[in-house]
Amino acid sequence: MTIGAIVVYAAVAFLLAAVLLLLVGLVFVLAALARWSPVRWRMLSAYCIGFALFGGAVVFVSQWIAARLPS
Repeated sequence: MTIGAIVVYAAVAFLLAAVLLLLVGLVFVLAALARWSPVRWRMLSAYCIGFALFGGAVVFVSQWIAARLPS
């Protein structure tokens, strides 16, 4: 196995882990909204900010990798 394959496997594993963390966070936010928790809006805003940062990081990294690929 080459270094490139190891990097790709690691990237896919980290992406899947991040998506699973986002889904678990969504479950907690939905539970807080359903139970009318006093901190529900703070949790929702923190989740949305985290989701936006994650999306921005994915876009940035994918563009950065695409710019460095040989053409």
